[in-house]
Amino acid sequence: MNEEQPNPEALAEEIEATQEKLDALEKEIEEIGEPAAHELTKRLDALKVEERALRRNFAEALAESAPDEERLEKVQKLLTHIEAEEAALEHEADFLHQAAPSSAELIMRGGAKVFEAGAKKIKEALGDERHAWQSPLVNQTLEKLEKRYTKSDSDS
Repeated sequence: MNEEQPNPEALAEEIEATQEKLDALEKEIEEIGEPAAHELTKRLDALKVEERALRRNFAEALAESAPDEERLEKVQKLLTHIEAEEAALEHEADFLHQAAPSSAELIMRGGAKVFEAGAKKIKEALGDERHAWQSPLVNQTLEKLEKRYTKSDSDS
């Protein structure tokens, strides 16, 4: 073969870098959310299986008294395949990060706005002086209650 033989130390460093990239990619895919990232998660799981096989094959190749060049070349090819798939997966994850929010995310945002509007209306009805769980009639003087709940001539 024309290619120079793979260096086991360099391969070990590349395998570690691949593991770190997979961990970062997993976090990025988790941030995207489930409906959009379902297929990416399946592909990431397949990549993790391949990465474990890569580690096992590399450990077996190094366990021999003299590392087998042919086996190390196969490990190198598998590593190249995993890196290429990892790059494609990262590209798709970046694309999905830029996409419009999912319907579930929009529903959550809408629900939060409805809750905030309701809390604001409750606060307006009860006033700023008490918490939402306190009765508006407890610890109030008669003058404050009359002032708050009776119509004055200027209101009509």
